[in-house]
Amino acid sequence: MDIKYFFSTLKSLIALKSVSSDINCKDQILKSAEWLKNYFITNGYSSKLYQLAEANPLVFAESKVSDMAKTVLIYGHYDVAAADDQSGWISDPFTLTERENKLYARGIADDKGQFFIHLSAISKLITEKNLKVNVKIILEGNEEVENPHFEDFIKTHKQLLAADLVLISDGPGVGGLPTIEASLRAGFDLTLIYKTTNTPLHIGIYGGGIPNAAHEMMLILSKLINENNEIKIPGFYNDVDIVKVNEKESCLKLVPNESVFIKSLGLKALLLKPGNSFYLQTGLQPTIQVTGFKSGHIDDGYGATVPNLAEVKIDVQLVKSQQPEKIISLIKDFIKAETPTYISYDLSISDSGIPVKVDISKPIFVKIQKLIKAAYGKEAYIRYVGGSIPVVAVFQKILNTEPLVLSLANEDSNEHGPNENLNIDIINKAFKFSYLFFSSEVF
Repeated sequence: MDIKYFFSTLKSLIALKSVSSDINCKDQILKSAEWLKNYFITNGYSSKLYQLAEANPLVFAESKVSDMAKTVLIYGHYDVAAADDQSGWISDPFTLTERENKLYARGIADDKGQFFIHLSAISKLITEKNLKVNVKIILEGNEEVENPHFEDFIKTHKQLLAADLVLISDGPGVGGLPTIEASLRAGFDLTLIYKTTNTPLHIGIYGGGIPNAAHEMMLILSKLINENNEIKIPGFYNDVDIVKVNEKESCLKLVPNESVFIKSLGLKALLLKPGNSFYLQTGLQPTIQVTGFKSGHIDDGYGATVPNLAEVKIDVQLVKSQQPEKIISLIKDFIKAETPTYISYDLSISDSGIPVKVDISKPIFVKIQKLIKAAYGKEAYIRYVGGSIPVVAVFQKILNTEPLVLSLANEDSNEHGPNENLNIDIINKAFKFSYLFFSSEVF
């Protein structure tokens, strides 16, 4: 990798403040899309912008080798998180800066720098006439916020985006190595509201003799999870796959020293089911997490009334083998059964995401690991992720295409925070992998 070329080319894209959450950056976002289109055309690709309603432009590019060659679709995003509060930044967040063997800027890791590593490798191979696969690229400008029409775009442009593999590089690796994200949980959010009386009532008159909405909500929440951090809703685990030996081993490799890991997070202990490692429990097991609780007097001072309302926000994350509709039904039954008849309640549930899991034993993933080892000296870590990347499930569902989610950034890249960075050694190794990948017969 010619890091000087990488730096000099990318710095003008980094300088464009493509903050999708800020309406004042709309012009910069449009300029970013045009910058990318011009880059593609200048470097031998065909390229086109697609304008969606209520969204920033999609940038599509393609370099075709032949009708017989396999096709890789690269997905990335050119919008970035806000960096308005520059406290903590050592250098200007929109000026690409090199120091201590790292490049610093907003978007250098998430995601401009990561997708540009692949673009640099492909552009070099186009020049050398050594590209072995057809390449399609789709870059969006709404990943950091919401793009309600992106899924519809994929549905109506299935042929345009048709590919044998989708490659996504976004997020940090582990220990200087990339990670292959072998699964992604997904789920839904729910809001539960308890009502006990029409209005809060005076503690001195009614306290101890009437239902307290806060107490009642805490009681039902206490029945959700036991002391081993297991969900107690009947039937919740029925469809969860048994974890395989190789999956257990992959999860253990991510945390070789549990005590150091605990200390690094400022924790006193991990709350794991007996026999589970951290990444096994957070990636291959479902979870229910309370994310917000509201009831009674929460301002300064103290209240003197019995709360009549309590509201809780809950996030439910499922694994691939679970059916969201079935779990929603189980939760509804649980709440109905555990809520006393003297309480009125309201339950609202969001739409559910789709969990993802890929079979990393397939030949293509075995070949990819060999290329990673050639570039890095070791194979990538396999990670089962507790969160979701919605677009991965969309590609898998609509295009019926295997996703390769390969996170390249360094662990301390600090995406979304001050001094976001990308390690230069990692850039060089990632470029080497990308060059090998796109110049090899991996299929």
